Amino acid sequence: MGAFKKTNSSAAPAGAMKGVGGTGDGAVAWLKLCALDGNGTVLKEVYRVQTAGGNPPESCVGMPSAFEVPYAAQYWFYS
Repeated sequence: MGAFKKTNSSAAPAGAMKGVGGTGDGAVAWLKLCALDGNGTVLKEVYRVQTAGGNPPESCVGMPSAFEVPYAAQYWFYS
């Protein structure tokens, strides 16, 4: 798989699941990624959609120095 660049993004719909694990700060954006160089690349486009969770908290006050923000998403791959 070659290198990709973000070519488009869209905020997750307002009704998207906010997330789990105590943060609940909203769903990460939906993305479209395109291959930088189509020569020899198996994949041409990747989409991240139907996201749930993944946004970091608005403030890190009271959070440990390292923490994870869980999320789920569907990824669509096109060649």
